[in-house]
Amino acid sequence: MKTFQLILDSRTRTSNNAYDACFQLSKPISRVKTVRVKFAQFANTLFNIAPGENILTLSTGATLIIPPGFYTQTEFITLLQTICSVTYNSGKLTWTLGTVSIVTAATTMREVIGLSLNNTYTGTFSSWLYLASPMNVDFSCNQINDTQGYIVYSGRDRTINNQPFLSIPVTEGHGNMCFYSPHNMYDIKIGNGSLSQLDFLICDSSSGRVLTELSHWSMLLEVDCY
Repeated sequence: MKTFQLILDSRTRTSNNAYDACFQLSKPISRVKTVRVKFAQFANTLFNIAPGENILTLSTGATLIIPPGFYTQTEFITLLQTICSVTYNSGKLTWTLGTVSIVTAATTMREVIGLSLNNTYTGTFSSWLYLASPMNVDFSCNQINDTQGYIVYSGRDRTINNQPFLSIPVTEGHGNMCFYSPHNMYDIKIGNGSLSQLDFLICDSSSGRVLTELSHWSMLLEVDCY
């Protein structure tokens, strides 16, 4: 049996972007039995206010649209305060709206500010603030498909995009590198296949949103061949 070390760096991809990188291997690898992830890293350039999750609408017609990007708690609260009275303390938002209400059907940042679609929010109330997002980053690849299903999602079903072969927690702050270096690597069975091209897609584990803002990543794979 032969073992190859396959080094991938999104900055040297053949085509596309970091989040959907395509690699043409300089030397195709045939008769592949299994693949293991030995090491991986990515730059945390991720948005905690994502496209499609950035609108707050009030019954007065006032609407706040926050440009997608990364925001600290202070920056985010300051933006909310431009259209309503809200304060932050110990992870919670306290809203003082009087007779005004939040139009939840038109508010797309409900998950960020801890609101439910079917509830009514008016007067004075509290909600949790969830700015720590994404919490995990999924790596999927058409040619390295985790058919064994080692990664299972709890809670709501998340069927968007491919089944990932790797999920990395976001453990470092914005602008820093996040690392994955397992003590025990598991085998991803390929089954006498051939690797000449690798097509990746990188997503938010929870929502399945493609992380188009991801700047770069790298990975070291061990490939066992018959």
